[in-house]
Amino acid sequence: MIATLFLSILIFSVSAGENVTIPVAEPALLEAEDPCMFFWESMSNVAFVPPGEHELQIGLTCSQGIRLVTANGSRLAVISISPAKPENVIKYAIYIENELKKVGRNYSLLSEEVKKLSERVRELEQEKEKLRSEKSLLENELRAYKESYEQLQSRYSAVSQDLESKKSKLSQMESELKSLSEQSTIYRAATFFLVSIFLGSFTATAIMLRRS
Repeated sequence: MIATLFLSILIFSVSAGENVTIPVAEPALLEAEDPCMFFWESMSNVAFVPPGEHELQIGLTCSQGIRLVTANGSRLAVISISPAKPENVIKYAIYIENELKKVGRNYSLLSEEVKKLSERVRELEQEKEKLRSEKSLLENELRAYKESYEQLQSRYSAVSQDLESKKSKLSQMESELKSLSEQSTIYRAATFFLVSIFLGSFTATAIMLRRS
């Protein structure tokens, strides 16, 4: 790979299967014009990258010619691609084989994860249905308790009113009883007075009759 800098534009000369290093001084949206090239960060020909150096892989399928790389829409690099070297083909084939193995392992792991998640989803659906049933049951019980409470509240109000009525009547009867007691005392005193007068008069009459 040969790289030069001309008027702030990077110029690379590489063979298919090699890679180039693209430096940026600030966050940038990098884009290689041909999908046969890809950035390692995104595994595609487009990547939003932070400041630093970033590897751009030139795929074996890239045909001979000139390719451009832009940063935020402005030309950043010009890449001259020549046919792949035999050693690059072997190296790239080994890389692809290793990547396929990784993909296969990841696929198996993801399949297991999907299976577990599917089972968990079924369990959660069953739990959700159970909770919905319990919720409905509790709502019915709560409704019954509310009705019972309203009935008890109504009975309590009726008993309270009856109690107040009885208290009022009892107070009235106590007043009447007190009044009758006072009248009884007066009547007893009057009776005693009348009896005393009667006895006195009777005694006096008896004495007078004896003397005569």
